[in-house]
Amino acid sequence: MKKIFKAMVIMFVLGFLFGATCEVLSDKIARPNGVAPNSTPVLPQSEEKNLEERVATYIRKTNSKVSKEEALEWAATYINTSKQFNIPLDVLLAKDWVESRFNPRAVSSKGARGIAQFTVSTGKKMWSDLGFVYESAASLENPKQSIIAGGYYLRILLNQFEQNMTLALTAYNMGPSALLDRLASGEELEYRYATLVYAQARLIEMEVLK
Repeated sequence: MKKIFKAMVIMFVLGFLFGATCEVLSDKIARPNGVAPNSTPVLPQSEEKNLEERVATYIRKTNSKVSKEEALEWAATYINTSKQFNIPLDVLLAKDWVESRFNPRAVSSKGARGIAQFTVSTGKKMWSDLGFVYESAASLENPKQSIIAGGYYLRILLNQFEQNMTLALTAYNMGPSALLDRLASGEELEYRYATLVYAQARLIEMEVLK
């Protein structure tokens, strides 16, 4: 009975959050009828090349240790991942800026690794789903695989939380089970992580994508 009650509470809270017309943190939150608009439309080859160069410049501006060649490869990976998983490019870039500042060797206090900051348990699952070879925790430091896995995981979370980008980003940061527990408890959340991502996404949109 406790489990049933908890599930009912979770569904009520999520239903309220998804249907509410109260203040939102950002226009990146998905509308009730679908996902947030994709920031990466199909572009002519010359324009896409130009976009890759702008994204690569942004990456190198953030992390000067990344070579121009690497930055261009990562930029192409971000653009393709954005299209593949229907996630706005500015959000995808901003998420990893917050996570690691595009440092593939970054390791958090909780042991999360790589550009997109995966723990071993979540990373193993994502790598397996995507058909990537996982040999050890060092596999999480593969830059392009981490970028793709980060987009894939965020898409999973968007689907789980009914396309609500704020909840999906919060779940990315704290874990979906932890988020559901806190929502069910009625605890007020500040969504600090999502706010940081949105703030950086706005800068990317203004300085890189336009």
